[in-house]
Amino acid sequence: MNYEIHPDDAEDHTHGTPQQEAQKEMIQIYGLEKHDHEWILTDYDVWVKNPYFTGVPTNIHPEDDFR
Repeated sequence: MNYEIHPDDAEDHTHGTPQQEAQKEMIQIYGLEKHDHEWILTDYDVWVKNPYFTGVPTNIHPEDDFR
């Protein structure tokens, strides 16, 4: 038997973990739907800038307190 692995049959490890891929997908979907929101709160309780934001950026993090 020939057990050689052809490069086309090898797994592609250039992507992140399934959790990272799911988070990227969630950011993409939510960002496209809510393009007026500058920040997105992920399932991991992490704020990320919305890559599809179309408003005027404030660059103020949602957890910054300016009282």
